[in-house]
Amino acid sequence: LAFWSPRHNLGFQASIVPIPSSPHTIYYWEAYAVLSAFYWILHSTNPTPRRVVIYSDNLNSVHLFSSLRATVELNPIALTAADLMLRFDCQLRVAHISGKQNQVADALSRRMNIDARRFAPGIDIANFEPPHLLLGA
Repeated sequence: LAFWSPRHNLGFQASIVPIPSSPHTIYYWEAYAVLSAFYWILHSTNPTPRRVVIYSDNLNSVHLFSSLRATVELNPIALTAADLMLRFDCQLRVAHISGKQNQVADALSRRMNIDARRFAPGIDIANFEPPHLLLGA
């Protein structure tokens, strides 16, 4: 689970807690990474932006955040994103980027920090704790 901010040349990595395997496991982690980036932006910038664009090379994540329609496994991520948008009065757009253009985030998510530093010289890499998810119960 990782993301990076090209503007700040900061990379973030989190240890992940295994979830039961399902056909949606990779989509879960991709969407959770997008949500984590959104959460970080909202909590680390002042003033809080009114619009945020996050790039993902995962089309399922792009569709999830553009529709907020989710499978049962991904619903807590969609609910948390909607809650953040409402609480911070901020619009979120997740746009598709090719995997070739997303090399830094890909290297960070695989814990290949040497490669991440090669793709983004001077990048600072830090650990982070992903946001808690709303359950919608």
